[in-house]
Amino acid sequence: MPADEGVFDPARAALLVIDMQNAFLQEDYAAYVPAALATVAPINTLVAACRQAGVEVIWTQHVLRPDLSDRGLLPEAIAAGIREGTPGVELYAGMAVEPGDKRVRKRRFSAFYGTDLEAYLRQRNIDQLVIVGTVLNVCCECTARDAFQRDFRVWMPVELNTTRHHPDLGWGAYTAEAMAQAVFTSLANKFVTLVHTETLVGLLQQASLAQGGV
Repeated sequence: MPADEGVFDPARAALLVIDMQNAFLQEDYAAYVPAALATVAPINTLVAACRQAGVEVIWTQHVLRPDLSDRGLLPEAIAAGIREGTPGVELYAGMAVEPGDKRVRKRRFSAFYGTDLEAYLRQRNIDQLVIVGTVLNVCCECTARDAFQRDFRVWMPVELNTTRHHPDLGWGAYTAEAMAQAVFTSLANKFVTLVHTETLVGLLQQASLAQGGV
């Protein structure tokens, strides 16, 4: 670990945008997260700040085989919306994706499970991640915990990781806000550094200016 551990260093960082795809942003899908749509514009603002500061932007997509033979224990109603070759797996049209951006197609919740993400980051000397996207308590959280286990330092902008309301399954219902509070509290205890988007964008702008950007 560097001597200044805990300090965000854009030169060692990548932005990981989790599953901002149609299946989670369009209401006709079982996996729909109503709050995610409102984060499209601010995520794009962060993406632009990252590009300006030389921070790589990586997009994940949850994609299953057409016959769903790899869905594992995922509910079929959700799995049906993220089958390869269907619109549900495509990144939402409003996202600021560029042709050369790295994309990670994953078949499980964590972006590290069964993918080349870790090797890709190591090759580029990246050991810090900014994680945004959806669903906070599923793919975002699993990815953040896996990153910690692999010694990647993680920052999570609290405004840009969204979840949905959860019905009572025997232990009480959770609103999206209550779920987010619980998950952020748990993750911040050991696994991630929580940050406000405005603060992170400011740090990226400072890095851009230091590099002679505009």
